[in-house]
Order: sequence, then C-alpha cells, then structure tokens
Amino acid sequence: MWKSEPPLRALFESGSGDAAGAPVPTFEHGFSQWPPSETTVARLYPQPDGSLAATMPATAAPAATFTLDPDAGARGILVDGSVWDLLPHYDWRQPAPGTAVVWVGAPLAADQVMMGTASADLWLRSPVADDADLELTISEVRPDGQEMYVQSGWVRASASASGPAATPLWPAPSVLEADHAQLVPGQWTQLRVGTAGFQHVFRAGSRVRISIDTPGDTRAEWRFALATFPGGATYEIGVDAAHPSSVALPVLAGVSAPSPLPPCPSLRGQPCRTFMPYTNTLAN
Repeated sequence: MWKSEPPLRALFESGSGDAAGAPVPTFEHGFSQWPPSETTVARLYPQPDGSLAATMPATAAPAATFTLDPDAGARGILVDGSVWDLLPHYDWRQPAPGTAVVWVGAPLAADQVMMGTASADLWLRSPVADDADLELTISEVRPDGQEMYVQSGWVRASASASGPAATPLWPAPSVLEADHAQLVPGQWTQLRVGTAGFQHVFRAGSRVRISIDTPGDTRAEWRFALATFPGGATYEIGVDAAHPSSVALPVLAGVSAPSPLPPCPSLRGQPCRTFMPYTNTLAN
C-alpha cells in the first residue's frame, strides 16, 4: 500500500490546521515527482513604477537602485525563544529606504497555488563594485493588509553562473572555479537568483511582492558572510526595454485550497508584518 502512494507528499499551510503555529496542515496533496510535473512557469516583469506585469517594459527607464547594507548579514529575525515555539517571536523588519528594490503585482483574480523553486533573472550593474551578494524574497500582500513571508534565495554574483541542469525555475549554479566571473564596474551583467523550495497558496485579492536586497533580515538563525567594499557599494537593477529583469514563479495547476485565508501569523517559518508600500530609489 505504501509503495502505491505518490512518492511526494506535500503538506500545505502547516501551522493553520489546528492551534495557530502547530505543525498541522490545512490540506495535503500527493505528486509523482519533485518538482511536480503539474508546475508551470509564470513570468512577471518588474516595471519602472514598482509594479509587476506579464509583459516586458516597452520603453527606456531609469534603473532601480539599492545600497549594500554591510550589517544585514549579521542580523536574524528571531528575537527570543526558539524556532520550535508555536509562534516564535520574530521581528521581520521593513527594509530601510534605499536598501532594497521592491515590486508588487496586481491583486489576483483567483487563488493561485505555487510549489517548487523560483528564479529572479536580473540585469545588474554597479558603478564601482566588482561583486554583489543578493537576496531575493517572495512574500504575499494579503487582502487583510498583512504581508506574509513566503521564501528567499541568495547568491554571490561572481558565483552565479548556471550549470547544465538549469531550468526556467532553477538557475542551478555550477559553483565551478572555471565559471567564476567578477562584475565589471559600470557594465550590465545578466544573472539569476534562485529560491529554496516552497509551497504557498496566494489567495484571491492578494498580491505577489518581490524584493531584492542584501542577504539578511529574513532567516531566524542564519548569518551571511558578505563581501564588503571600501566606501560601500550601490547596485542598479534594470527595469526597462533594453534590460528587462524578470521573475519566474512555479504555479501549480490542478490544485485548489479548500481552506480560508490562514491567520497571520500562524504558518510555520512564515512571519507576518503590516504591509507598507515601498518607494524604490531610481538611478540618475
């Protein structure tokens, strides 16, 4: 009987199936493989106005910029207690002005289940730095005004070259010395940032939020050894017709959520905060 069951068992919304934070899902689903064959790619393009759209930007526009935060790598979000508490005491802070680039999509017309990995395909340029540590974070801006963390991914630009196993949803960094390449200051470079695996239900009326910043301020206990530069570093992300950055998301077909919007917080490892619009800094 066990061998006849699907080899992949996915438990959705762990933390909302019983007492808030208890490791009990609201529903589950079986799949034949990872990533599920039912996964399709939904690609969204950051727009100059800070939105996300299914079409590439059509005109020239200034890049969105952010400044390296050299202290971010030493900061976690667990204030006290343990990650094994039902509702850990998290402090998932808002990014300071100028330290992140943020894009938010339009409200979804229907529930959208995502499962797998995601990839941000970025055009990156720095006026002075020859490397960059990048963090990609996906969150859900909910109809109730709360923002729920979904997943993050991290890469150092010089080690971001994709290997032969790359797919639209996973860059598969080769991590080979032969593929190591520093950034050329002042020159645009295409690179990819993949996330860890995740599964999440974005409810109707919710919006997908994507942010790019310095690694840190997203994990409970992880810390990041960041590259630093005398005098700091600023990075530009292309959001125009000549440099159309994009994000590929793993939309799961044929799965619907039987449960209502879960309390915020309740899902394990997914802290919440009040949603606050973020204004990107634009390059001169």
